[in-house]
Amino acid sequence: SSQEALGSQLIGDLLDSPPRVLRGSAVKEQAVEAFASAPRVLRDAQAASNGKKGQRQRTRCAVWFLEQARDGQEAAVIRVSEDEEAVLDQALSGAVAKLRGRGYGPSTAAQILSDFSAALGWVDISGLRCIPLDGDLHRRLPPQLLGDPRISGVKLPAGKLASDAALAGAALERAKKVVAEILGSMGPAVFKIGITCTPLVRWRAYEREGYQQFHLLHVTECSGLVRMLEAALISTFQDRPGCRNIAKGGEG
Repeated sequence: SSQEALGSQLIGDLLDSPPRVLRGSAVKEQAVEAFASAPRVLRDAQAASNGKKGQRQRTRCAVWFLEQARDGQEAAVIRVSEDEEAVLDQALSGAVAKLRGRGYGPSTAAQILSDFSAALGWVDISGLRCIPLDGDLHRRLPPQLLGDPRISGVKLPAGKLASDAALAGAALERAKKVVAEILGSMGPAVFKIGITCTPLVRWRAYEREGYQQFHLLHVTECSGLVRMLEAALISTFQDRPGCRNIAKGGEG
């Protein structure tokens, strides 16, 4: 059926198999993990099939997941379908646009949540989780949509720097600066740099190893760019005390 229920497309570990958990390892105090996130490529199936001229490609603002409870197990993290993601993006973009020019804060976030819910017809959105593609958007969103507060997108680039059109060199230099700032602000810290398609799932594995924070550095659908970022960042920071990266990165 073309009307799939929200969360009908199970992805979870199929897209992102977390690394093996090291049992019995000591908890890493003040640990931090900096990640570049590479979401799966979304294809505009309708545009590809009918090739309509002048058809606009939707502007993506976030990657959307659904957390579904399972008896006696961790909640399943499910990527919503492309059509559902388009609807959610449109609702969120409209809610944010209404408050453009207003500052950040609880009142702004609450109004965005209310307008977003209204645009969706007040359906139950308690399980929805949003990974914004833009750091400025992340600062505006209500915590109900962001989910686990330890997964932070405030370090994501904003505006043109957040687009796939951003130059790879500029993205790399910015990412280096952000990682250095994060580590400098924490003092001695254990950290790891990597890439993932599903931050919500990957975070669970590293949380069990004792990591305390998950920073998203860059979001892109360009696999080559994200592999380059991973390899270059590991090369830059691998000799720094506390780095737990062993491989050189860039393998995908």
